[in-house]
Amino acid sequence: MLSNKIIKHVFELLDLDMEEKRRRFTEIADLSKDKSCGPMLQLRASTITTNTEEESKDA
Repeated sequence: MLSNKIIKHVFELLDLDMEEKRRRFTEIADLSKDKSCGPMLQLRASTITTNTEEESKDA
């Protein structure tokens, strides 16, 4: 059940702006704090936001 919620959130992220992506990734990480994937999701969220910010600067 928890993994279905996480998958739903991840797919919804595809069409969101950066601020909304940060908020959603935080929600996803919070959902899985008691799971081993929580820290990995937080790391992934920071990587994605950093990469996208760099792409924005290049444009």
